[in-house]
Amino acid sequence: MKPTSKKKIRRGYRGQTLSAKSSLCSLDMGVSVLPQSSMAFVKVASLSRLAPGSVMEASAGGDYYAICNVEGRISALAGTCPHRGGPLGQGAIHGGNLVCPWHAWEFDCRTGAHDYNPGLTVSTFPVQVSGDDILIDIP
Repeated sequence: MKPTSKKKIRRGYRGQTLSAKSSLCSLDMGVSVLPQSSMAFVKVASLSRLAPGSVMEASAGGDYYAICNVEGRISALAGTCPHRGGPLGQGAIHGGNLVCPWHAWEFDCRTGAHDYNPGLTVSTFPVQVSGDDILIDIP
């Protein structure tokens, strides 16, 4: 018999399968629609709980997101680091970058670009603030 090869599967912090083309797209919760927009936005956090210079982890539909506050500008990135699957929402803000808590990989909070290799990015999501609610557009 010919031996079968087993493909190594990378798993992230929460056991999700990691791949270069993975995307966060499932959503199984209620959706809030903002009046002036045709895009659907989902509440993921409260502005009062996100101080300037901080990041928080948020989840929606079983997926995780890193919500950043850099000098009052709110941004949202995919919550899993492409390096080893670290939880970006549990990281820290350094200047305008989000730092992964596992191996200190840094990503621009606005663009999702890696600090040393701009070709490597994490997904970013449009953000709206309505009162105290932070809402992100999840495809």
